[in-house]
Amino acid sequence: MLRALICDDEALVRAELAFVLRDVVPECDIVEVETAAAALSALRERPFDVLFLDIHMPGLSGIEALRRLESIADAPPVIIVSAHEDYALAAFEHAAVDYLLKPVNGARLAKTLERIKRTGSPQAPSPPSRIAVELGASTKMVSIDDVRFVEASGHRIEIHLYDEIARYRGSLASCERLLEAHGFMRVHRAYLVNVRHIVEICPSFAGTSSVRVDDRARSTVPVSRNHARKLRSSLGA
Repeated sequence: MLRALICDDEALVRAELAFVLRDVVPECDIVEVETAAAALSALRERPFDVLFLDIHMPGLSGIEALRRLESIADAPPVIIVSAHEDYALAAFEHAAVDYLLKPVNGARLAKTLERIKRTGSPQAPSPPSRIAVELGASTKMVSIDDVRFVEASGHRIEIHLYDEIARYRGSLASCERLLEAHGFMRVHRAYLVNVRHIVEICPSFAGTSSVRVDDRARSTVPVSRNHARKLRSSLGA
């Protein structure tokens, strides 16, 4: 029996999502609320296996609710359900397990629920496999495995892919929290690197060094003296 909490201020949207959910998981116990405050209250009263959360609602927004969920013990995985793509980055920064666009597709929902089920515990969902970045005028979801390194350039956070550079709208610290479960390491105060894409360690001077990654340009990433030993240890070098 799947215990689901649906939070959306539109009754019709809640009904449509409940219909799709019951089609995917016939055995489910669904509770509907129309505000994020009511959802937080419901989560404190009883356990749920998943929370479906809208972004735009009267009073507390979905993103604000995600922040507050961090203080609730045994909070369930959260799936954002929105009519807008613009808040995907903020949602994943606050540990949403997926971001579904309205109207929800049943096959897409089934995959998400199966991924949550495979974790074995609703309190320990698998980390998101994609990251929201800005490429040109668009916000796109790219595979985290495709990211070579991340660079803080002034107030701009750049995501370096194989042959493109995208922009991340959060801080380097929030990006690090999102990526560390995928094998990224802090190697410099301004750089994170995907260890799986390192192809060469390049010695330098005074204890510093750099690494080369397997992007098109074979870019080098500086490694500070404070991080060099940990990096070499992780690489077995």
